[in-house]
Amino acid sequence: HDAYHSARCLGVLFKGCGNSHRIRARRDMDAKRVVAAALEVGCRSHAKLEDASRVAMTALVTDDDESDEGEGSEEPKVTTSL
Repeated sequence: HDAYHSARCLGVLFKGCGNSHRIRARRDMDAKRVVAAALEVGCRSHAKLEDASRVAMTALVTDDDESDEGEGSEEPKVTTSL
């Protein structure tokens, strides 16, 4: 039950945070492996955990290809206004 609530929280956080935070979560906190483990357990024994983990994983990997472009496109706007 706690794992389910944790997965839901991660999903909300990953959806709400910026690309740089998702990149850091993937790189420094090994978040993909952690969420994948929760997804595997959910698939075997807990449907709500499976769903919440799938949402968290989707949010975590969203904008993988665009993350560099998204952050880069924000930078020039700031620097050109200086």
